Amino acid sequence: MYRSCFAALLLVLNVGIGLAELEPILSVCKRSDDKLEQCVIEVIDRIRPNLASGSYGSEKTHPSLEPVVFEQIGIQRGPSFSANFSNLNIFGSSKFIIKKIKIDPVSKRINSSVILPQLDVNGKYGINMNILVLRISGKGDIKCQLNDSKAIVRMEYYFERVGDQELMRFKPIEVKLKFDKAFFQLTNLFNGDPTLERVGNEAINQNPQVLLDEIKPTFEENLSRKFTELANSLVRDATPNDIFPELLDKNSTPILTACSHNDPEFEKCVFRVVEKIRPAINSGNFGEGQPKSPSLEPIWIDRMVIDRGSGFKCKLTNVTIRGAGDFVMRRVKVNTQERTIEVGVKLPNMVAKGQYTLNMQLLVLRITGKGDFDLIMNNTLCNMRLKYDVRPGSGDDDPLAGTIQFRPIDVKLRFDKGRFQLQNLFGGDPALGEVGNQAINQDPHVLLDEVKPAFEQSLSKLFTDMANAASAGATEKDILPD
Repeated sequence: MYRSCFAALLLVLNVGIGLAELEPILSVCKRSDDKLEQCVIEVIDRIRPNLASGSYGSEKTHPSLEPVVFEQIGIQRGPSFSANFSNLNIFGSSKFIIKKIKIDPVSKRINSSVILPQLDVNGKYGINMNILVLRISGKGDIKCQLNDSKAIVRMEYYFERVGDQELMRFKPIEVKLKFDKAFFQLTNLFNGDPTLERVGNEAINQNPQVLLDEIKPTFEENLSRKFTELANSLVRDATPNDIFPELLDKNSTPILTACSHNDPEFEKCVFRVVEKIRPAINSGNFGEGQPKSPSLEPIWIDRMVIDRGSGFKCKLTNVTIRGAGDFVMRRVKVNTQERTIEVGVKLPNMVAKGQYTLNMQLLVLRITGKGDFDLIMNNTLCNMRLKYDVRPGSGDDDPLAGTIQFRPIDVKLRFDKGRFQLQNLFGGDPALGEVGNQAINQDPHVLLDEVKPAFEQSLSKLFTDMANAASAGATEKDILPD
């Protein structure tokens, strides 16, 4: 089923990938087109047979939509539900209908929704589940017809520097499914007893959502992983100009301006410049000729692992932080002899979301869990120390001679107020989960102080990349004139 939803992703990737990156049959929709989304939909409708076959007019092989194959899916929900599916063949994916698509190159987000009128599924199953008072079990062949299923796909991309190029990459793609109508036929239920088999299938089909709701999270998880892998494979060598050739205005100039370090009001000048370029800082686009920078709004951190031994272990993944773009400048200090810049900012309100795994000792309470987390941070202080080098160059014709390069930036955080909400503490026990969250939020600094070094390390890399992107090609005199 995943490629049925993946059609929406293929649809998006035709927005602006250069013809050198596309198969001959594919065409490009311009970013400036007032009806960009409609253009993309028309392209997809035209190449629908190619999506079904996986052939686009060259010798390259691509995923096909007819059929979609899942080799193995296992689901364990404890004693009330376990299932294994294998050799699943899904037909009808290429008949998807695009209901809505929204493409925003500025925020680097793509949202789409599709309807799948009819999917026919066949394969092998093994199942053990409860429906009301009936325990249904069996192992054999499965057939299923799904009608009017819906899929929401949310994508966010960024640009990663590889060699001398900025190449497109997708963050983990979010997939949400909603099943409407379904009809199942499972053979060999209850070891093939014909009467019990009929009763079992009738029980399932009287309320198919019971079975569908159980398998949906695993399907969504597999779809997310497949979508992300396939998306990054398709854009592996694509640059910003390949994806959105009109993203940079040919008549534009870099938006950065300089403040004299001898100016008595140097700090105020810097504050004014920062306010002017705040949209560029947040988006990561500093003008024509400047390499793409990581965006500040939002900040995305793939993975952080903290291991302090038996007293504290934590893993955070897919962390998205919003609100950093509303930073307030507090101070700036420059020392040209030591080639250092010290910056202090205040972050009034930030919200972090992601997934966590936690095992920690808090007083007499051992807190464990694995799931989603939310963290609200207020009035966080961030102090940065930037140190730069001036490249000597390899000869008179070296274009990098005299330009600056920032070393890894030293980042120090000081948290003021924080509030956590960790889902699925203590294996999802609601009472213990509430106790755990209350214990953490009575003194959130216990947890914040543990994760702070990992946050500082991740932000150091982010801010260093941003600083070097914003100052690419600049000399010391360019950024700090006399």
